[in-house]
Amino acid sequence: MTYCVIWKTEHAAFIAADSAVTSYGNNISGNPKGASSLGQHQGLIAGTKYVCEGAFKIFRTTSVALCLSGDLEFGLSLVNLTLTHLENNKSPHEALTLACNNFPDFNQRPPVKIAAVHCAPEPTITVLDTLAQNPVSIANQLVELGSPPRDLKQYTSVFHKAFHDCWKEEVKTHEKANEFMLIRMLALLQIYGMHNPTLSDNGIGGSFTGVHVTTKGVHEQPDICYLLCGELPYLGDSTCTLTRTKPDHFCIVNTHMCLTIGNGQDNRKTCDDALDESLLEAQRIFDSGRFDYVVILNKSRHTATAIQMDRQLHHTLLSLDTSDDEAGSLGFVFSKKLEKLINDNYEAIDAPRYAAIAFSSFEAPPSAIIEEHEDVVNELKSRDLQLYSSYPLVFSIHDEKNIVDSYLGCTTTVMPFIKHFRNQHHLSFSDWRTGELKLEYKNGYLSDIPADFPLDEHLEIIPAKDNEFDIYAFILEPASRRFSPRSSQVLAHDWDEAEEFIRFEVDDEPEKRYTIRRTRKIFYHQAYNRPTI
Repeated sequence: MTYCVIWKTEHAAFIAADSAVTSYGNNISGNPKGASSLGQHQGLIAGTKYVCEGAFKIFRTTSVALCLSGDLEFGLSLVNLTLTHLENNKSPHEALTLACNNFPDFNQRPPVKIAAVHCAPEPTITVLDTLAQNPVSIANQLVELGSPPRDLKQYTSVFHKAFHDCWKEEVKTHEKANEFMLIRMLALLQIYGMHNPTLSDNGIGGSFTGVHVTTKGVHEQPDICYLLCGELPYLGDSTCTLTRTKPDHFCIVNTHMCLTIGNGQDNRKTCDDALDESLLEAQRIFDSGRFDYVVILNKSRHTATAIQMDRQLHHTLLSLDTSDDEAGSLGFVFSKKLEKLINDNYEAIDAPRYAAIAFSSFEAPPSAIIEEHEDVVNELKSRDLQLYSSYPLVFSIHDEKNIVDSYLGCTTTVMPFIKHFRNQHHLSFSDWRTGELKLEYKNGYLSDIPADFPLDEHLEIIPAKDNEFDIYAFILEPASRRFSPRSSQVLAHDWDEAEEFIRFEVDDEPEKRYTIRRTRKIFYHQAYNRPTI
C-alpha cells in the first residue's frame, strides 16, 4: 500500500509517507524479511507481487519537498526532471508542468501522482496527476495519494482536523508547533498500520517518514524511537525502533535490524561510505537512548502516545536507561500517569475503529522523580537478571501475521515446548536481552539444521506435558521503603489465577502492603523445570 498524506497550516506545509514497495519476480529491495521494522506482515500477494518495507518516498531541494505514488520507474523520471527544474529556480507548478511536457504521451504511461510542498511565502501544495484533465493543480485541502482503505482516509481526515486545532493553540506559545503536528500525524499512521493490515492478505505501510516546509526551508523529520508494548509495559515484551531521515534516505535501527532505505535516486549525492556512516550514526543514537521523540504504540489498544524527549534520558512521564555493558539494549520506566495515557485511562473499547492519540511536550523532571525512576531501573535490572540467568530465551507462538503468545524458557525446555506446540504454524526462539533469533520451527521443520535431522524421533522420547500449568513470575513492591521488593513465582492456569495465589501469599503479611506487578510467563514442563522463587 502506498499512502502519502499532504497538508498545510497557515505557517507550514507537510508530507507524511509510508515506505511500502511492491516488487515483481525476484527484484526485491529494502527489508524483505517476514516482518517490517515495526512488526507488520510482509510477503507475496497473488503469488506474483512482494510487498515489503523498501522505499523512501520523499524528495527535496532546500526549499521544496515532494512525494510520489504510482509507477516507480516513470514516477522517478518525473521527479528527477522536476528537481532539475526546481534547481533552476522554477516554481513547483512550473517544474511539474515542464516535467510533464517532456513526455508528450505521459497520459498513456502508467499512472503517477506527485505532490510538492513549499512556502514562498505562503504554504502551497501543488499536485501532479497524470490521469487528470489538467495534470498540474493547486490543492487547498488535505491531499491523500495512493491506495488507502476507505476507513483510513476517513480516520486521517478526522484526526487531521483535531491536530490542526491543537496546532492553532500551540503555535501561539511553542516554536516547535509545526514539528508537533508532524509527530502526531506519524503516530496516527503508525498505530493504524499496526492494528489494521492495509492489504487483505499481506499488507503494510512500514515505517512512515515525514517532512515539513516553512519560509526557512525544508525541515527534516526529528529522530523518533517507536516503542511497541502491551497494556502492561512492565511485562518486558516491548520492542523499539529508531527511524532517522536524511535528504535522500532514512535509517532503521532496532535490536533485529539496521538498514538504510533510499528514495530511488541511486543516492547520487551519497556514496556508499557516507551511507555506512549515516547508519553508524543512527546506531550510536539508538544505543545512547537520546531521541527527539519517543512514540509509544500500544499493541493491545489502538492508542499512540508521543513524548518529546528533547534528546534527554528523563521526562516527567518517562525515563530511558541504557545498558552500561550491552550496546543496543534500552530500558524504559513508565510513570503511573503514562501507563494511564497509553491505555486511554483504561476506558472500555466500544468501537472497532476506536483510536486515541496523546502528546506531551518536554517536561524536565525534578531530581526526586529521576531518583525514583533510577531506583525502579535498578530493581528491574536485578529482577530481570535473576530471571535471565534461569530463562534466557523467549519462546514465541505466531499465527500467520502476529505473535499470539510468548513465554520465557531455556535450552532444556526448547524441545519440550516444540513437542507441546508442534501443531502451531510457527514457533520462534530468541535471546531475551538482545532479541537475536536463535531457532525457528515452521510447518514441522527446524531452521538451520540438516534436512535429515530425525526431529520426530527426538520428540518421541520427550515425555508429554501432562497439565495446563505454566509458571507466572511477579514482583511484590512494598508500600513502605522500610521493606525491599521481592520476586515470587507460582504455578497456575493463567495470570488471573496466579495473581489470586499471590494475593493469598501477601495476605499472610498484613504488616506490609504490596503492589503486585506481573512480570513474565515461563513455560512449565513437569519433567524439566519448576518455580524457583
